[in-house]
Amino acid sequence: RCSTLHGTPKSEANWQVLPVVSATDCAIDRVTWGPGESLLHIKTERNNIILSEAQLNTTVCPPYLAVQTAPTQVLLYHLERASRTVISPGFRV
Repeated sequence: RCSTLHGTPKSEANWQVLPVVSATDCAIDRVTWGPGESLLHIKTERNNIILSEAQLNTTVCPPYLAVQTAPTQVLLYHLERASRTVISPGFRV
């Protein structure tokens, strides 16, 4: 869950870890997609659960391969040298 009230979170520090929710002991009434960043709403007998899907990207421009491994992290792989570098820019990519 994002801890900012306005705009897009700027770093990992803006995100809060939420407790794991187990839906095994209650029936799911409805699953719907929300607006914006692929929000998923799950309505159960007792709770409303909102999940946010972070879209991760990849691209290739030889000799480089870039793989986004987290919202604020990119793995840059040099295909010819078989070397890799992890880039953490400190903001959401």
